[in-house]
Amino acid sequence: MTVWYHVRDLDEGRRFYQELLGFEEVALDLEERWSELRRGEMEIGLAEGELVDNGVAHVEVTDLKADRVAVVEFNGMPELPPGKVYELWLITSRGHANAAGVFVPDSSGHTVVVVDRSLEGYSVMAVTVEAGPSGVSSPSQQPAMTGNIA
Repeated sequence: MTVWYHVRDLDEGRRFYQELLGFEEVALDLEERWSELRRGEMEIGLAEGELVDNGVAHVEVTDLKADRVAVVEFNGMPELPPGKVYELWLITSRGHANAAGVFVPDSSGHTVVVVDRSLEGYSVMAVTVEAGPSGVSSPSQQPAMTGNIA
C-alpha cells in the first residue's frame, strides 16, 4: 500500500526522500505533479498541492484484506467551510467512483474512516469537498487529494 503525502514543492520533496532518506523514484508525472518512491518494502507517493496553511496533509491507509475493510487515517486536513464535508471515493481503473465515506476532521485536522469493503478492483482513492451532512452520490468537483491504490 502506498502512503501519499501532499507537499508544497514536489521537487524539494523528491530531493528530501531520495538524497536524505535513500528512497528510489519508481514513477514520476511532472505534468500532474506527483511522484512515487520506494525504499525496500516501503512505498510513498508525493503529490504537489496546498491543502493546509503552513503544513502538510497526510493520509495513511491500512488495507485489512482478510477482513475486507480498510482503515484510512487523515492528519493535517484543512478546516471545512460551513455546511461542507469531505467525501472519500474509491475509483476503478475505468473511472467509476464509489462513495466510501463522509467525514469532518477534528480541529487538528485528524479523523479515521473505516471503509467497509475491500480495496480490490479499485485503482485510486480520492477526497472531494461536498455539501453536508451526507455528501453526494457522485463527485461534484475535482478531488482535493488523490492517491493510487497499490
